[in-house]
Amino acid sequence: TTRLLTLSRAAPRNAPSMSTLAAAPTIVLNDGSRHPQIGFGTYKVGFIPASASSAAAGAEAAGGDVATAASIVREALDVGYRFLDCAQFYGNEKEVGDAIAAAGVARTDLYLASKCWSDAIYEGP
Repeated sequence: TTRLLTLSRAAPRNAPSMSTLAAAPTIVLNDGSRHPQIGFGTYKVGFIPASASSAAAGAEAAGGDVATAASIVREALDVGYRFLDCAQFYGNEKEVGDAIAAAGVARTDLYLASKCWSDAIYEGP
């Protein structure tokens, strides 16, 4: 629906707060760092299926902002997510990177899981 595609600056009622995410369980790694057990998945983030494209166009025409992968991931980082699950297949790597850069979160505080197809490992960037 348009409401799901429209970006809202007000956090949803059930959105996790920074303090909630800071209290989330972690796993202590060998180097002593604490890896968050709760992460933000980026699969289909910012993806608008063809069946919803008219709804997205309607949101823009009505003065709303259509959410992009960069804006969604930025909001996830703003509310405290520090573990992002990503993949080449998702097709939003650049926007996820843009969100990370814009958020200003120290790289040492971020944990990224990324996956690529086995045939793409040899291709490089």
